[in-house]
Amino acid sequence: MPSPEERAIEAQGAGPLTPLQIRTLAVEARRAYEMQRKLGLAPEDFDAWRHGAVQDAAPGKGGLRELTQADFAPVRAWLRELADGQRPGCFRSPAADDNARRARWTLRREMAARSRIFGGPDGVESYVADLFRRIHGTTMEEASAKQIWQVCYTLRERANAKGGSRWGSGSFASRPAATLPGNRRSARFRRGSAENGQSAVRNARRVFP
Repeated sequence: MPSPEERAIEAQGAGPLTPLQIRTLAVEARRAYEMQRKLGLAPEDFDAWRHGAVQDAAPGKGGLRELTQADFAPVRAWLRELADGQRPGCFRSPAADDNARRARWTLRREMAARSRIFGGPDGVESYVADLFRRIHGTTMEEASAKQIWQVCYTLRERANAKGGSRWGSGSFASRPAATLPGNRRSARFRRGSAENGQSAVRNARRVFP
């Protein structure tokens, strides 16, 4: 059975790409295509080549708009490799780095929401840094996505134990949806609805690059 951290990583990865991410991949694809054309390895037109390149990095996905957050880093890395002719040197895989980036985004929002409980922004920064050091022997920037989610859950639990109520602490992750008649969301955007088959994204947050 997946751990809570693994489920959180999967849920964030199932989110749709942002318009900026789609534009980024389109630019990378054009650059890669031009290089492959010069090498004589792209006889087809750009659109056909781009679809094939996307499927090489993300099997089963027919185009950029079908990609999810989990696909973004691997596809970008593959397009850059086709453009530059070499693999980027990095300690972790592009996907692992992107998972960690999304997890840090969530943790920073949680820190902002809980900061008053820990004495303000400086207090919560120091507290979180100490958690990473004592629990994982690392820093927020060097931690894996799973480690970051573990610290996020620990921070939330400690904040609640210190008296931050579930709904009154200001946590972005804990507020119930508004239910006033004039404020209801349509069924299409209601929590738990599955747009474009993305059922795993029902609790995921929007994450920008």
